[in-house]
Amino acid sequence: EFFDSQTMSVHLMENNVPLVKRGRPGNWALEPFSEDSKVLDRKTLNEIAADIYEEVKNTPNSFVEKEMNGVSVIQLTNHRIVICRPPFSNQMEITAVKPLVKLTLDDYHLDDKIQKRLYEAEGILVAGSPGAGKSTFITALTEFYCSRNKIIKTLESVRDLVVPQEVSQLAPLEGSLENTSDILLLIRPDFTIFDEVRTSDDFKIFADMRLAG
Repeated sequence: EFFDSQTMSVHLMENNVPLVKRGRPGNWALEPFSEDSKVLDRKTLNEIAADIYEEVKNTPNSFVEKEMNGVSVIQLTNHRIVICRPPFSNQMEITAVKPLVKLTLDDYHLDDKIQKRLYEAEGILVAGSPGAGKSTFITALTEFYCSRNKIIKTLESVRDLVVPQEVSQLAPLEGSLENTSDILLLIRPDFTIFDEVRTSDDFKIFADMRLAG
């Protein structure tokens, strides 16, 4: 019930009122969920977390992506949910994010030179601040390549991109993205979509895949 058509993410933190980000990628505001929102306690957050786990069990295309000491990462249909608890966090919190808009490449009105560059696609890096719309653009780009009958795989440490059914979303193999990239080189997709590239090792994998063609 925290989400509406304008809500990008929900932030539930112990000893705080529920907060939401409302707006569109690149133009949003963080604000209380409602004027009469009450401060959340740990008991309430534990109940919400239990509800989330129950939903995951009974909902198709939903799974627990990671379970670590103090952190759970969950994909519930198109919602990415991160639950943090002590000892990882000093207090309990739940963050839920969902894609707000779905665009096509035509919606971006790209310059002809950029459009031509996308057809060649020899190592494209999409960068921007949080909430700028990177994943929305990558989703549009993936659908563009799908429309050209290309074999596409994604390589994601948390599988939360919203992509067409014919795109396989691959996680770290035995905890390693490098292992996944080794298998991808055997599968030989036309395009590999990375989300996200954060660490030095991620960039090395990106470079290895690029140099492999």
